[in-house]
Amino acid sequence: KIEGKTPEEIRQTFHLPDDLTEEEKLEPVKNGADDPRIRLLNRLYARKRKELHHRKSSTLEGPQLDDVPKAPAAPPPLPPSDNRSVDDLLSFIENDGKEEST
Repeated sequence: KIEGKTPEEIRQTFHLPDDLTEEEKLEPVKNGADDPRIRLLNRLYARKRKELHHRKSSTLEGPQLDDVPKAPAAPPPLPPSDNRSVDDLLSFIENDGKEEST
C-alpha cells in the first residue's frame, strides 16, 4: 500500500534512486483547493529555495568576510608588579595604609 507514505519510503520500497535535485524537491505544490496547509508548505519551500540559492551563490563567489579566520585576541595585559619587600608590606598593613616617612 502506497497511500500515506512519504516519497522517501516509496523509493525505499521499490528501490528507486533519488534523482531529484534540491531545487526540484522544493518546487511549489499546486493548490487547487486553496488549502492553507499547502500555502504554508509553499511558503516554507520558498524560504528553503532562497536559503539554497544564497548558499550556492556564496559558494560560487568564494569566501565571505564571515568565512575569513580572525586573528587571535591579544593576551590581557599583566597586572602591575609590586617590588616592595615583605617587611615593607607588613609595616604598611600595620600602619593602616599610611606609609612611614623616612
